Amino acid sequence: MIGHMSSKPVRRFAAILLGLMLAQLTAPQAFGADFTTAPSARATATGSPSAPGTPAATGKARKTTKALDARAAERAYRLAVRARNEAIRAINETFTATVREARTVYRDARAMARTAAAKADAAARYNDAVTAATEARQAALDALPPLPPAPPGVQPARPTLTPPPAPTG
Repeated sequence: MIGHMSSKPVRRFAAILLGLMLAQLTAPQAFGADFTTAPSARATATGSPSAPGTPAATGKARKTTKALDARAAERAYRLAVRARNEAIRAINETFTATVREARTVYRDARAMARTAAAKADAAARYNDAVTAATEARQAALDALPPLPPAPPGVQPARPTLTPPPAPTG
């Protein structure tokens, strides 16, 4: 289609996307953790000691466990957001490199073209290449897993691809 494009950005994107998919399959807690279950309910379900007089039964220990669970949930959320943003960055770099390569090929073809038909053909090839790159970029973005829900008390990540709203009035 476009010619000689470096496969390094494509391999980088593929590796990041594969890593995200594998991480989602092997560690669902990192991407879709259940933040609605109380930490004490999770502790009871795992069989931790909760007899009176043990450190786990004291109020201070429960608060500490709750704080640790909240920090772990926040850390997992932040890592998921960071991984998704890195994948989006790789997709955009690949798209930019593809369009840049198509533009270079177009300029070379236009400089060598002698007739109007050859110039129009070069422009049509350039437009086709940009359209194909745009469709590939959109397909790659659509293939990304959605952001996990933000745990309570954590500011949700701002969408990176949505343009700001148009001013009204």
